[in-house]
Amino acid sequence: MNPTYGAEWAEFRRWYFSRRTTRKRCFWCHSRSRKGNPIQLNHLDYREPADWPGRWRVKPMCRRCHRIETGLTRMLFHEYPRRRNRYAHWYVTYGVRLAIRGAVLLVLVSPLLWR
Repeated sequence: MNPTYGAEWAEFRRWYFSRRTTRKRCFWCHSRSRKGNPIQLNHLDYREPADWPGRWRVKPMCRRCHRIETGLTRMLFHEYPRRRNRYAHWYVTYGVRLAIRGAVLLVLVSPLLWR
């Protein structure tokens, strides 16, 4: 069974977006859902729905960032089965976020370094 489709996935999405404690903004760019760029749930791994609740196994991403993440994951980990094996999406999702934060920090600190 593919957990990204079907009744279980639809129920999980309803559960996720109905909770007050779950994140509703894009994990990368922090945008809200809007017409043409809705918030989607990005799988960090592909475990069965019985192994959920997966607030820590999915991250909300806008459509644009989700497409970028999927493209990077395919480029780095190629196609099946490696891409769905273990932590391919974890590395890309958290790696890009850390890289963005590092770049912002470098921009903020660089004037101090060049004095």
